[in-house]
Amino acid sequence: PNTTYRDGEGKYKLVAFISHMGTSTMVGHYVCHIKKEGRWVIYNDEKVALSEHPPRDLAYLYLYQRL
Repeated sequence: PNTTYRDGEGKYKLVAFISHMGTSTMVGHYVCHIKKEGRWVIYNDEKVALSEHPPRDLAYLYLYQRL
């Protein structure tokens, strides 16, 4: 059935993802990339910077926003 949702169509865009930096899950830590004003920003503990080549294909958790 064609269901209409009050909060938008069934279309989504990627707005953030969490990935792991390190040689294994026992070494390293997790970081978050968030899309802000059309650009990807990496949040790595106290360091926040633009991410020119975010590793979208290596993420553990993806966050989407309904359009």
